This record gives sequence, C-alpha cells and structure tokens, in this order.
Amino acid sequence: MTVRIIAMRDAARAMIESHMRGTAVIYTYSRTSDGIGGGTASYTASGTVACSVGVISMKARGGSDEGVHQGLLQAVQYWFVTVPYSATVTSNDRLMVGSATYEVLDTNEAEQDRLYIGCKCAVVT
Repeated sequence: MTVRIIAMRDAARAMIESHMRGTAVIYTYSRTSDGIGGGTASYTASGTVACSVGVISMKARGGSDEGVHQGLLQAVQYWFVTVPYSATVTSNDRLMVGSATYEVLDTNEAEQDRLYIGCKCAVVT
C-alpha cells in the first residue's frame, strides 16, 4: 500500500471509531475438556473497547423469523456490534454493553483491510 492509501485508511478508521458511543467489555471464550468428550465453557474479561450496537434482523439461524426458547416459539433478534479494527473478538466470545450481554456468532475479522470489526450477535442476557 502506498503511504497515501494507508493514511486514508487510518483516517477512515478514526472517523468510524469516533462515532462509537458505547463501551463493550470483551469476554474471551475458552473451553476446558472434561476428558470424556464434554467440557465446560468459560469467559474471561480480556479488554474494554468503544462500540456501537444496532439491530440487524429478526431471523432465526435456520432462516425463519421464529425460534424455540424454553419450549415456547419466539422471535429471534440479531444484533450488530461494531468495535475498533484493532480489537480481538472472535466467534463464541461475549460482549457486555451496559446491562446486555451479546454472544458473538460471526465477525468480519478475516477481511484483510477492514475498517472495523463487525460482530453478528445474539442477546444472552
């Protein structure tokens, strides 16, 4: 990349981050094996970053507008949480924004010259 393109990319990243009005605590996912095929999931706070949160859809993972939760048919809502490009967030991590906790289902972290990390999330609490 040329110096000018790098400067433009960095300016775009700074502009995007300046519009992130919230704060997210990143909880990194890890799984400890129990030795017999199962395991225990745990989450460790690994950092705090600026963020913005918005609704992206009302679709269940299979593509319908409904899901089953505690034996009841309910709408499933996905959220898009944007964090700075320098953050480390992967699938299965959790983001706590205010009193809401979101589980990260997917991210754009594989994009080479991303301007931000976009996280498709589901609400946990």
